[in-house]
Amino acid sequence: MSTKDRYRIAETEIEINSPYDTHRKFCSQYESSSALPPELTINITEADIQGEFEYYREKPSAEYASLSLIYRKLCEYIITKGGFVLHGAVIEYKGFAYAFIAPSGTGKSTHIKNWRKLLGDRVDIVNGDKPIVFYKEGKFYASGTPWAGKEGWQRNVCVPFGSICRVYRGDSNRISEAGEFELTEMLLGATLMPRDQDLLEKLLDNIERFTAEVPAYKLYCTKETESAKVSFEKMTGDSI
Repeated sequence: MSTKDRYRIAETEIEINSPYDTHRKFCSQYESSSALPPELTINITEADIQGEFEYYREKPSAEYASLSLIYRKLCEYIITKGGFVLHGAVIEYKGFAYAFIAPSGTGKSTHIKNWRKLLGDRVDIVNGDKPIVFYKEGKFYASGTPWAGKEGWQRNVCVPFGSICRVYRGDSNRISEAGEFELTEMLLGATLMPRDQDLLEKLLDNIERFTAEVPAYKLYCTKETESAKVSFEKMTGDSI
């Protein structure tokens, strides 16, 4: 028997119908009591889950596959609203979102920890692994999601973008501006690529708008706390 539940993620009212209830605990911080019709209804069937297994080298549990399908369907819908999912970590400072993207294991989580060491309660996590980017009333926002990586860093908030940064490992700490073409390459490697051609074209349009409107940087850094000072001052315009 399927479950039918309501959530609000990235300012989108969602109804989830699934043969498994795994999403209930997973998405509990995003529950919605709205009486309005859902903007997006995600229906997951056993046939969908069997099809999802084809995309894994090692067969996951049906519950995991269900969460993966929910995530993909949400991300595909967000593309139609001018946004995209971001494989990265986002932190909030003075009401603005600062995002860091890098391949897994490069050090974005370590860098976020360094911001927290440096700035304490002046900053807070938005999402540590898979935030959603969406466009509303002329601005890009970063939204927390339940898909938050092994650390589980996430909050149910939507924060306007300040800037974004690609993190590279380095033997010293230095940061510089990234051009629109560089940022496009970064984002294409840090988002979920839809299987539908029309959605893919829309995604490319969304990324093009994002690169034109959001300041971008590239950071070469060590694991030391000093690296956070370098990125913080350049990305926010404030000083420690």
